[in-house]
Amino acid sequence: MQLTRALLLAQVLGQQPAAEQLPLLRQLFLWGDDQEKIALLKALDWLDSQGACVELALQAGRTSNSQVFAAVALDTLYPSRHYDDRAFHQLVLKALGMGLDVRRLLGLTQRRSVSLNQLALDLLAEQLAAERTVSAGLPRVIDFDLLSPAQRQRLVGLGRQQRLPPEWHDDLAHISLN
Repeated sequence: MQLTRALLLAQVLGQQPAAEQLPLLRQLFLWGDDQEKIALLKALDWLDSQGACVELALQAGRTSNSQVFAAVALDTLYPSRHYDDRAFHQLVLKALGMGLDVRRLLGLTQRRSVSLNQLALDLLAEQLAAERTVSAGLPRVIDFDLLSPAQRQRLVGLGRQQRLPPEWHDDLAHISLN
C-alpha cells in the first residue's frame, strides 16, 4: 500500500512544474493522514535527492507518533545525507528515547563523532542518575575509538560497578585506557 502511494505521489509530482513540486509535497504532508505521511516520508529520499524538503523532514521528526517518526528516521538515507550535525544528533537521541532500533538509522556509523559521543554519554549519565533503563541502542551510537581518556575511564568504571547493561561488556572489553 505504501509503495502504491509513493508511486502515485511520484506520478503526481512528475506532472507538476519543478517550482510547484516542493509546495505540493508540503501541502500533501500537511493534509495527509498518518499513513499518507508515512508513505511520503519513506519515499522522501527517492522523491527529493537534492534535500529541498529538509524542513518538511525536520517538521515530521517533531512528531510524537512513533510510526511517523520511524518513517523519517529509519531505513532511509535522507537524514544522513541532508541533515546538519545538530539535526542528525537530535534525530538519533529521539530514536533512542522512543526505543527504536538505532541499527536501522542508515548512515549512523559515518555520522558518529566526538560531539555525538558526548551527547550519548550525557544521555547515559542522565538515565543512570534517574535510575532509568539505559537505552539499548546507546552503544551503537558511540564511536569508542573517539572517546577521550576520561570518557573511557568513566565507561570502564561503570562497567566494573556493573551499572551498565550486559550488552555493553563486549564494547567495553575493547576499550584501552591509554
